[in-house]
Amino acid sequence: MVEGKWTNVTSLPFNSPNYSVEHPALSPDEKVLYFASDMPGSIGSFDIYSVNINKGAFDTPKNLGSEINTDKREQFPFASADNKLYFSSDGHLGYGSLDVFVSEINGNEYLKPVNVGLPLNSNLDDFAFNIDSNTKEGFFASNREGGKGSDDIYQFKEIKDLIVEDCKQFIAGTITDLDTQLALENATVLLQDSENKTLNTITTSADGKFSFTVACEASYKISAFKENYTNASKILTLDKTRDKVNDGSLALRSLEAIQKEEKQIAENKRKQEIIIEEENKKKEALATIELKEKDKKAKEAAIVVAEIRKNEKVKEILEKEKDIVKDKERLIIKTDPIYFDYDLWYIRKESKVILGRVVELMKKYPDMKIEIGSHTDSRGNEKYNADLSQKRANSTREFIIQSGIDSKRVVAKGYGESVPIIKCKTDESCSEEEHELNRRSEFVIKNL
Repeated sequence: MVEGKWTNVTSLPFNSPNYSVEHPALSPDEKVLYFASDMPGSIGSFDIYSVNINKGAFDTPKNLGSEINTDKREQFPFASADNKLYFSSDGHLGYGSLDVFVSEINGNEYLKPVNVGLPLNSNLDDFAFNIDSNTKEGFFASNREGGKGSDDIYQFKEIKDLIVEDCKQFIAGTITDLDTQLALENATVLLQDSENKTLNTITTSADGKFSFTVACEASYKISAFKENYTNASKILTLDKTRDKVNDGSLALRSLEAIQKEEKQIAENKRKQEIIIEEENKKKEALATIELKEKDKKAKEAAIVVAEIRKNEKVKEILEKEKDIVKDKERLIIKTDPIYFDYDLWYIRKESKVILGRVVELMKKYPDMKIEIGSHTDSRGNEKYNADLSQKRANSTREFIIQSGIDSKRVVAKGYGESVPIIKCKTDESCSEEEHELNRRSEFVIKNL
């Protein structure tokens, strides 16, 4: 500045017509220039950069790294006299769109940034933060409600240290009887983290309700137990919405109801067996008469009988084996779901027990041949999901072979995302539980 006028204006060496360079801010000692840019190498849409200044010359700009920058926007840097870097971001956990964050500057390192909290931040954009470290007075811009325009300038004074509250949500619900739909009293509800560490336990009162306070952006497992009832559980993956209430309701089934159902099934099965026996006698008598006819009819009758017996054998096995069921034109081994973790194909520990039932049936019926159909969720591109599902099918096939089943009896096929149980319009429209339902394996019987 010469006599009140800016002179000798020069473009800095890292400017380019191919990307933006914005929001310059000098450190108090004027040895470091901070700025925001979307230049190549940025982590998000805009990142914070620094460049050292030596005798008026600028070094190569340096990205401040993933501790400061996210895959979204980081802009409006400001370095205070007390070694703090303030900036605005919509990538770190905040209250709205752009929030103001602060990071302690420790030499050449920038510590994990924290949200400066309420009341400075709002549920809309808050940016261009500037503070005098001595007077504790400063300015910032915001488009929050109550302003005179779109973006307004606000003045503030820090009168006490800001308290930053961690983001929290709630997991609440009711434990009920599956058959009667009535609330269950004295049921134990267990809260666990993603590593199965128990965080809290609640015993339900007469209304069967429970509630846990939990942190945002984490996965939790809710399990319910009650004497003389089956257990139940679900996994919830939370987003970053503050104070959101997530439904953790579970339904348990009484052992008494299960016993009644099993007794009824056994009675129905016996009645069906008697009917089948009578039908078999009639069909065998008819086949015997037809076999006495001329050779051509005898051969045709033999084929009919063979087909009948084949179908009867299938019916018999369907009656005998509750885990072998008809699904339209297919025969499948019905098991508890075989789920895979996102982006992985190894067999989970709990899935090995389920696969043991498949091995048991194949050993019981040595002529049985199956196809393992593996499916993924819709996340990722189609070819990647096809490759991933084939790996999952191969992994399942390998486990069955290692359990003593001839490899010629097991075929593995990956279907990718082509046959979902739950169709997701977009990846975000489905919950993690729904994506997990689509990540499954099916066991189709090709020859019984």
